[in-house]
Amino acid sequence: MTNTNMLDLLLLQKKDIWEHEDWIVPLSVALEGLTSEQAAWIPPGGGNSIWQLVHHMNYYNHELLCHMQNIDPGPRAENNNKTFEYHDSADHEEQWQQALQEIRRLARAIELELAKWDEIKLQEIRPAGDQTWGQAIARWLPHDAYHAGQIVLIRRLQGSWRI
Repeated sequence: MTNTNMLDLLLLQKKDIWEHEDWIVPLSVALEGLTSEQAAWIPPGGGNSIWQLVHHMNYYNHELLCHMQNIDPGPRAENNNKTFEYHDSADHEEQWQQALQEIRRLARAIELELAKWDEIKLQEIRPAGDQTWGQAIARWLPHDAYHAGQIVLIRRLQGSWRI
């Protein structure tokens, strides 16, 4: 049996949350086959649409990737609610496909960046100075898993999820 370090565990969790269906539905599966109309649907009791959740994840995943690469992510959202907003266009399906392409691109780029790191890097304090990189990544992973669960629930409510 080989020793598993923190980096190995974070990469394993990333794969499980994004790609590998086992204990939870990964985000890639939760988003599979959605149309723009289904993605824009808001549950009757209120809440966010799947599209809003994707926009929110894209915002925070972009920010995380930029910080990991020591790049300025640009202006911060005024508040968390603003990260759920997206602007409609005439071609909804094309816009939805672009949002999906972006969430996949960001997820892959974060995974590739993380794979370059080592245990020493995970113990470094982030530039914001509030936690180590290992802590930041460990806290980010459940964020995407949480929203994947929300997406499955919304799909079940609208009848577009496999039963």
